[in-house]
Amino acid sequence: MDAIAANSKLRTEELHLGELGISTLTSVFWNANRDPKKGEPVKASDFWHFTPQVDEGEKISAIASNSFFSLVSEEKMPSWAVSLAPIDQLRKGKNGGETPKCRAWMRKGVMLIAPQIKGDKAIAPLALIDGVEGQISVIDIDTGTAREIFVANAKKEVYWAINVEFQLIGSVTYG
Repeated sequence: MDAIAANSKLRTEELHLGELGISTLTSVFWNANRDPKKGEPVKASDFWHFTPQVDEGEKISAIASNSFFSLVSEEKMPSWAVSLAPIDQLRKGKNGGETPKCRAWMRKGVMLIAPQIKGDKAIAPLALIDGVEGQISVIDIDTGTAREIFVANAKKEVYWAINVEFQLIGSVTYG
């Protein structure tokens, strides 16, 4: 996981270093051709696209972070989920506290970390989706309970999301 996080950070830094020269030239050109009476001069940083965001918005909960890392330590986390997960944000949310009884529901291409059932919805503090869409069956890693949920992903994108609601269709216990 450290290697994945480091690679992501290095790639962002590499892209940022590549854009520094052109953003400086663009700001010089822009400022040389602007009307001084119409607004402030631009800065090179106005043309940066690959700098990490300072405010990351919603934070991943400690429950989700603790669950994620407990699954990693028990080697129950699939490699596709580790490569998709926002490792840096998960590390920030980890507090070493207890993990919930239900740590994850999963199947290939879908992982709901620390899901909770509220009515006919399953709410996941962190969801990892790898191109899956439609009605699918997921298994609770800790209890073996199978649940049917609906994943809305019309474009079949690969993404992670915080505090996602899924339509809960049913459940069956195996074993």
